[in-house]
Parts: sequence; C-alpha cells; structure tokens
Amino acid sequence: MSDHPICPARNLFLQSRWFFRHGLNRQQAIELVTARNAEILGLGGILGSLQRGRLASFVCWNGDPFDLTRYPVAIFAEGERIDGEAPGEKEKPS
Repeated sequence: MSDHPICPARNLFLQSRWFFRHGLNRQQAIELVTARNAEILGLGGILGSLQRGRLASFVCWNGDPFDLTRYPVAIFAEGERIDGEAPGEKEKPS
C-alpha cells in the first residue's frame, strides 16, 4: 500500500527489492504491500484485494511490473478508470 505523495509511489519498486533479497517472490511482495497492509490497518474488508464491493485502486501494466522496461496501460482509482487505453485499444507508441 502506498501513501502517495507522502511516500512517493515510484519508490515502491525500489522498496520491493528488499522483499526479494529476503526470499519473497513477486506474488508475495505484491500481497505484502496490498492485502497484508490493509489487514494490518484494519481495512481488509474494503481495501487490499480486487473483489466486488471493495475500493480498488490499481495499475494495469503491459507486462511484469517489476521489469523496468514495462509501463502502465491503465490506472483505476477506487474502482473508476482514471487513465489509460480503452479495452482492446492498441498501445500508443512513445
């Protein structure tokens, strides 16, 4: 869970490297910063996972989000799309 802009979201990738160094895999690292943090904060019933009725804020990537050559293609905040391509739309060249 990020606290952007207090803890810039761009640092999440760098912070996750510590999890990998200590033996967590990608799935475990993602769960640690989403569902597990929501549970710790007592918000597991409304945040932390993609389920109907929850406040989902997430990013869709064009590949592995831990790969620096990949980039976001859609951004959702509290269940509403706020940026990105329409479903089925081709990626725009950079």
